[in-house]
Amino acid sequence: MLAEAPIFPTYVVGSLPRDEWVLDVLRARDAGILNHADADRILDGAALSAIRMQEQAGLDYVSDGEVRRNTYLHVFIDAVDGYEPDVIPSGPFSTSSIPAIVSPIVQRRPICGNAPEYLAANAVSRTVAALPSPYTLGVTMWTAERSSAAYGSPVEAMRACARIINAEVKRLAASGVDVVQLDEPWLGDVVNPEYRRAQGIPDLDRELALYVEAVNSSFEGVEGVSTAVHVCGHSSTTSPGSRSWPYDILFEALGRMNADRFTVAMSGLNTDGFQALRHYPKGKVLGLGVLNTAEPVVDTPDEIVGRVERAMEHAPLEQIALNPDCGFAPYRRNRRSIDDVYLKLKAMCGAAETLRARYG
Repeated sequence: MLAEAPIFPTYVVGSLPRDEWVLDVLRARDAGILNHADADRILDGAALSAIRMQEQAGLDYVSDGEVRRNTYLHVFIDAVDGYEPDVIPSGPFSTSSIPAIVSPIVQRRPICGNAPEYLAANAVSRTVAALPSPYTLGVTMWTAERSSAAYGSPVEAMRACARIINAEVKRLAASGVDVVQLDEPWLGDVVNPEYRRAQGIPDLDRELALYVEAVNSSFEGVEGVSTAVHVCGHSSTTSPGSRSWPYDILFEALGRMNADRFTVAMSGLNTDGFQALRHYPKGKVLGLGVLNTAEPVVDTPDEIVGRVERAMEHAPLEQIALNPDCGFAPYRRNRRSIDDVYLKLKAMCGAAETLRARYG
């Protein structure tokens, strides 16, 4: 039996870089050269290597590196019918495109396949498995031109996705993983007026209410597992107007979500961002993003400790967990050195040990 988790527990957000041979397996699977069962058997070794690397770094909670996935979105898109791939620009802060809903969404196979069972059976540490949120899958991927014949509104599409995600969350809970995480990559951006203008979002309160519904419907009736939401990016911004953005409204919405932990990016240069944490909801674990996954620089444990201690000026240490800002490779095209990732995670775990010695 695992010992009780220490203060300042350490997590990953999910994805790790994939080696070229892993990408070849994914390409063969996508082309129909390999079926899913055969591809999974081949990829078991890559998943086990990812698990052991994270455990060697010292993490309290590990993933399988999401090595079986094309992207964090396509783990869902590839398991259902109803989407046309990569036709919608993904937003003002990205050059990539995302799928669009073009017909009723029908599930063909389990979203995560056998990955959660393999992770739970082979990890020594506690485990985290992630899924995309129904808001991203429904609202973000709905357009009037392509989607209205299938669903009359983005809310209707979101609710169709939520039913599938809720069933998959319950399956993950039964698989033996310890934490189920929903990925909401644009949730942190809604406090940015420029983002809302670019996306045509006229009402912030209404939009946040949809996010709350998406999360709560996904976790409805879920038992026996901790729940988390990955909130990408907002506090790492260096935008000059960011100090006046309505973080209080965002964090109030997080407080209405039935999730135990939220990851919040805090590794950027904007130290004013830490002040926003005074609005963070009480009783929710603060997954403090302390590693910038987009930069190759490996921070020292002391630098990471400094970030955490700035956060502790606004949030109690009992609420704080440590994690990277984001996944290291949410898309398979992201190629990073696994050694750099290991050193980053090792530094984060070293910082946690220092904090435990100092404040435990």
